[in-house]
Amino acid sequence: DNSEEEALSLLVSSWNVGENEFNLDDESMYRWLGSNTSQRYRMHDIYVIGLQECAGQHRRAWTNGILQYLDGGTKQFVLVHKIHLMNILMLVIVNRLYESRIRVIRCKTVACGKGNIIGNKGAVAVSLKFDESTFVFVNAHLVARAERYMQRMENIQRIFKMLDSANMGPMHNMDVLNQFQHVIFFGDLNYRIMKDFRTVCQLMKNAEFARFAHCDQLNEQMCTYEILYKFKEGDISMFAPTYRWERHKNVISNKREQAPSYTDRVLFKSLPNCHSLWLTKYKSCMKCYGSDHRPIVSTFKFVPNVLPRTHSRKSKKLKKIQIMLRGFKLVLNSNAKKLRNVEVNESDEICCNLYYAYSDNPREAHKLCGGYFDAQQKCFAFNFETLNAVKIIPFVLNPEFIAMTYIYVQIVNASRSNSVIGYSTISLLNV
Repeated sequence: DNSEEEALSLLVSSWNVGENEFNLDDESMYRWLGSNTSQRYRMHDIYVIGLQECAGQHRRAWTNGILQYLDGGTKQFVLVHKIHLMNILMLVIVNRLYESRIRVIRCKTVACGKGNIIGNKGAVAVSLKFDESTFVFVNAHLVARAERYMQRMENIQRIFKMLDSANMGPMHNMDVLNQFQHVIFFGDLNYRIMKDFRTVCQLMKNAEFARFAHCDQLNEQMCTYEILYKFKEGDISMFAPTYRWERHKNVISNKREQAPSYTDRVLFKSLPNCHSLWLTKYKSCMKCYGSDHRPIVSTFKFVPNVLPRTHSRKSKKLKKIQIMLRGFKLVLNSNAKKLRNVEVNESDEICCNLYYAYSDNPREAHKLCGGYFDAQQKCFAFNFETLNAVKIIPFVLNPEFIAMTYIYVQIVNASRSNSVIGYSTISLLNV
């Protein structure tokens, strides 16, 4: 069960600042990022802030302005990482109390501009480990214009493909989406509302956002499993679209009859049975001016996994724990197969490489071979002898901790030169 007393607070925000220089006063900063150290209200413990169209000559001023507002000269908050790709910037700011608990910071930039070389569109990513909880944050700026929604999908696919090959996490043979406990994908994703400009404006006058939010291109692509499979998001119909506004007042800006849209988003995904992170608020900040976008803010609570320092009374009686497989069925998701353009026949032999982070050699694969298609159950299965040969021995003798961990699965087609056809995870919570 999640405990509010143990939970820490995470704020993730995106803002396309429209090449504007940093000139926000404390009132605007409060509306955007909440309290700072000069106020008595509870602050967040981690801030992950992504900016787009942050011009190079203004990058330092934005970084210093945000940090100085949060810290207020107390040196309570520290910038643990900063990364940029042209005008795409991400900052990771942490309460100094928790700085020593953050490890294994890796980063990557992915260009999606012209020829996939220019970085005016693309993403910056940072992965980190807070105690034993793993996160990856991806701040993206995707291609613009309503009619380019298929190119946006291609941008997202390229971003995650490049992150897969960048060794962002400890399991180098796994993809990003299946080895981090929490993936947060956010930024100016540029998806549009497919409805008439004047109709949307009229509905916005009465705050009837739900009457057009369902026309959002991103939700449509996610509902048809084309992209961001199993990602979640707060309810966008609870606030006004973040684009397109006059820079210094809340008046809709008419650019070629483009309907106001939820271009700026925060989406998140956790591994199965991982309930240690939950959304607490999702909002736009309509009184933060200076750009034709308004910031989007998502706040979370999370309980970090902690490696046991002392064994429990129960674990002291255990000299060794073995993880063994008694049943293993593999169902290939047809949507994922279509996206990866992978061909799998029922006559093929499927094999799995199993990895476990808390074994003596976490990068050594436990081989599970001989997978055959079971026509009756319509899945790939493995015989008992093959399953019985797999024995994973954790170095942690704490059953409660082990129950929160995962076996990471790389799936290969042995009949087709051991080509990788997918990834998955096995939660040990209910084992």
